[in-house]
Amino acid sequence: MAESDYQRAEEKFRDFLTGRGLRLTAPRRAVLRAVMEFDTHFGRNRLLGKLKGTGAHRATMFRTLPLLVEAGIVRRMRERLDHWHYERVVGREHHGHLLCAQCGQVIEFTSPAIEREQRRLCRQYDFEETAYSFIVRGRCSRCRRQAAGKRGKAAAR
Repeated sequence: MAESDYQRAEEKFRDFLTGRGLRLTAPRRAVLRAVMEFDTHFGRNRLLGKLKGTGAHRATMFRTLPLLVEAGIVRRMRERLDHWHYERVVGREHHGHLLCAQCGQVIEFTSPAIEREQRRLCRQYDFEETAYSFIVRGRCSRCRRQAAGKRGKAAAR
């Protein structure tokens, strides 16, 4: 993480909290710093691991994550019906996700064509984008091969 990304995120979060009559406390700052250190998707358990020794407790993390999502610093994504994960948005380029509904694998991709179409649609409808999320759900090649192998074994019996 570039320090300038952290500074931009901290300023954005401070402004967001101030607008709601809240303060950027040291524990909230610790959660923000830990989030900004992730370059990949993360779950709450991985975030808790990063927070050890920072003075930010589990309850602080659970209260702060939704604030970071609402502030547009973090994106929350459903990985499976019973599992969510997060990724930081500040300091990362627009990208989409291919999400395997079976194993939960996430593949990030960028697409200039999708970006152009998104900008065109925003212009067409005089719409100002504040957040971006593009997720394609399906099954990855490994899960499809495993399923095909199981079907083949069952047919051979």
